[in-house]
Amino acid sequence: MAIDLWLKLNRTVPHGHLSFARSRYTGTRAGPGAVALPASVLAALLATQPPLRAQPLPPPPSRGAPLQTVLFLELVVNERASGQIVQVLLRGGHYYVGAAALQALGVRTGTAPEADVAVDQIAGVTMVYDSIGQRLRITVPPDWLPAQTLGADELQRPFTAMSSTGALLNYDLYANRADHGAAQTSLLTEQRVFGPWGSLSNTGVYRHASRGDEQGYLRYDTRFTHADTDRVRSTTAGDLIAAPLSWGSAVRLGGLQVARNFGVRPDLVTYPLPRFSGQAAVPSAVDLFINGYRAGSESVEPGPFTLNTVPYINGAGEASVVTTDALGRQVVTTVPFYVANTLLKKGIDDYSLSLGALRRSYGRKNFDYGPPATSGAYRFGFSDALTLEGRAEAAPSLAVVGAGALRALGAAGVLNAALSRSQMHGASGSRLNLGYQYNGRHFGFGAQHTARSGAYADLTNYDTAGLRLSRHSSQVNTSFSMGDAGAIAAGYFDVQGADRQRTRLVSMSYSKPVGRQAFFSVNLNKAVGQRDLSLQFQLTFALDDRSMVSLTTVRDRDNTTAQVNYSRTPPTDGGFGWNLAYANNGSSGNYSQASGTWRTAVTQLHAGAYAQGRASATWFGANGSVVLMDGRVFPANRINDAFVLVSTNGVPNVPIRYENQVIGRTDAAGHMLVPGVPGFYPARIDVDVLELPDHMQIVQSSQRLTVRSGSGALLRFDIQKTLAARITLVDGQGRPLPVGWQVQHVQSGQNAVVGWDGLVYFEGLKAHNELLVRGPGNIACRVNFPIVADQPQVLRIGPLTCRPDAVAQTALADFKRLPGALPIWRH
Repeated sequence: MAIDLWLKLNRTVPHGHLSFARSRYTGTRAGPGAVALPASVLAALLATQPPLRAQPLPPPPSRGAPLQTVLFLELVVNERASGQIVQVLLRGGHYYVGAAALQALGVRTGTAPEADVAVDQIAGVTMVYDSIGQRLRITVPPDWLPAQTLGADELQRPFTAMSSTGALLNYDLYANRADHGAAQTSLLTEQRVFGPWGSLSNTGVYRHASRGDEQGYLRYDTRFTHADTDRVRSTTAGDLIAAPLSWGSAVRLGGLQVARNFGVRPDLVTYPLPRFSGQAAVPSAVDLFINGYRAGSESVEPGPFTLNTVPYINGAGEASVVTTDALGRQVVTTVPFYVANTLLKKGIDDYSLSLGALRRSYGRKNFDYGPPATSGAYRFGFSDALTLEGRAEAAPSLAVVGAGALRALGAAGVLNAALSRSQMHGASGSRLNLGYQYNGRHFGFGAQHTARSGAYADLTNYDTAGLRLSRHSSQVNTSFSMGDAGAIAAGYFDVQGADRQRTRLVSMSYSKPVGRQAFFSVNLNKAVGQRDLSLQFQLTFALDDRSMVSLTTVRDRDNTTAQVNYSRTPPTDGGFGWNLAYANNGSSGNYSQASGTWRTAVTQLHAGAYAQGRASATWFGANGSVVLMDGRVFPANRINDAFVLVSTNGVPNVPIRYENQVIGRTDAAGHMLVPGVPGFYPARIDVDVLELPDHMQIVQSSQRLTVRSGSGALLRFDIQKTLAARITLVDGQGRPLPVGWQVQHVQSGQNAVVGWDGLVYFEGLKAHNELLVRGPGNIACRVNFPIVADQPQVLRIGPLTCRPDAVAQTALADFKRLPGALPIWRH
């Protein structure tokens, strides 16, 4: 013991300086920590020490030296626990902390990081020492803390767009026959082939009439389209429409087009949304209310914050930001805002470039193309309040350039202006566009004016002999919403043609809900400077979700018409709907109509008859689609955009859900077509596992996918048939095996536990099966049984006798024969 004590002291006491009462205090008072040893022990230690040399004692502490206490505390800044335990020196009544630790939490110390700072001496900072919680609570101005951005400028990036290889035929058949024997039939079709490489489509109509020259097939458009979701653009080859700006004119070309297509990324918000900023002194909850409706809620840490969680809105409104701290104290900030979806966010651009030949005689000739032409447009978000625009067109002897801008006027609306210059065959012209738009909760106003000089030309009248554009056109519209009192809308239209003839029209309307099931409206249209006048009154009753009755009276300059209409739409999942109408047209004769629509899962049929005066006619129609995919043909209702073909691995009659709604069941081959899926929309499709038979298993019952526009995707659910059984196990005396014994299926390695009455359940069984049973005390037995592979349901097997396992029993017998072996189990 003496040697051990000597070694411990030798590590702390320098040779030649023996001090067994060392103070751990830096102040003037001696503290605990002295070591007292018996004299015999000291003598023994001194005998083994080298000769001592006289050493001077350390100087005594000065009278003015301050007391210092070391604390280890957690820093809490603005009621937010940092989780950091730091050394705090209590000296002279002040609390000193390393500047680096404070600066990392947003506290502005004004010193070097390696310095110690008295927290309670920093200007603008308050501090409380929490002795019970061992915390140092620091409160700083909120603007010292890091800024936070809640929400994101764009939604979650969508899934990779899918497209399987397949073909599609859309058809719309219409046939009518008049009472005098004239008949005509038309079949509008779209042929579409699609795959991961894109979509190739062709549209046209076949016409047959008992009289007239409009016979045969007429082609409309043939085009190839490919969408690039990474670059947010589309490439089109074939018949296309040159995408103009709002102050341009659209033309049809045959050629190539490359254009920005925000439709392939519906998660992107291209127009600027308002951002609301605030400060939180402590951890708080922030609620955003738009026009009185709660639009979002977020949790914020202390410090300044910015909300980006504004929903997709348009027009003027009022936002309230409500900040609530842990004590329930609230701060409400209300600000007005204005959102214009015609603007682009800062840094976002939009473009379109088209090259090709002008399309002639569209809708009258199959292939008629004119001179080469090009058209381009570009938009750029210079700032959230300013969007710049430009356009250019060119053809032989024609050049058009233009520039424009849209400017947000704060909460007062958006102003737009554009100027274009053209030169064709040596003649120059100009076009000026000015406009203003404001949309509010209760009031809306818009005005647009276009002025063209006489020599102005562009691609719309370049290849059309004798077509001259209007000289001036103006329109003004306004609307007032009065809540339950109804809404008023008015408009004024003024157009002056190239021949200087002027047409002016004034329109006014008033609408009001009547109770919960009715709606009343009145509309007035008046040509300024002429006697033409039209006044319409309409009262509509909603009988239920699908049935509606409307009463209409129309008064014009020469006649008064009264009409009653009763309609019932067919259900979306299939059924019958109809429309009945009768009108008293005065001198032109009464009008009556009756039609019906029958919607099925594979097509929609409609037929009807109408009569006016002595003339009458009957008509019939059908529309739908035929899809070729996965080696089979699937009839369906008309598919205008994208679709999904669900496959359940050959399992029939499986319920399929689309966006949590059951839309049908798989057919005998395990397929179901889901039409009407929007392109590039992240659709969710589920298998209703609650209705799957017990012997069926599925690894993934819900999938979300995005289908390319104009394409189809094959979605597979791997449903497997499995052999399952409830097995009753008994021992050699026919008694059920005890609860809790372990059972292993040898072929698959599955483990289970024996339940009441000796029952055990296994899935994935084989034609020949073996079970290994283990109980306490090394009891082991085995069961062997066969199963017919084509069983349609969960089997009930047993009782099966569990025979003792030979290997385990032999080992146990050898153990019992050992000298002195004790009984360790009983059967």
